[in-house]
Amino acid sequence: MPPCSALPTEHCAAQQAPQPRFKSTLKPLLGLLGLFDPLLREMVEMHYLISSPLILDDSALQGLIGPIAKTSYAEGVRRALQAAHNARQP
Repeated sequence: MPPCSALPTEHCAAQQAPQPRFKSTLKPLLGLLGLFDPLLREMVEMHYLISSPLILDDSALQGLIGPIAKTSYAEGVRRALQAAHNARQP
């Protein structure tokens, strides 16, 4: 399995979409910028979600409401790109 950062690039290439551009910054710099921008301030608090592996388990939710239809990552990228393409059409 490729690293997580490669997944969007591969899926966009499979859909013949432009390659996504990535930028990174250090957590202390986000903290400094967060003094002026509330969105960046929240990014500092949520940084653990992007800096360490995260495993989600929906078994309790499925036990409560039943089976949940799931969309694969590739299908989600395809649908998002199609929606963006349709939104640009006059």
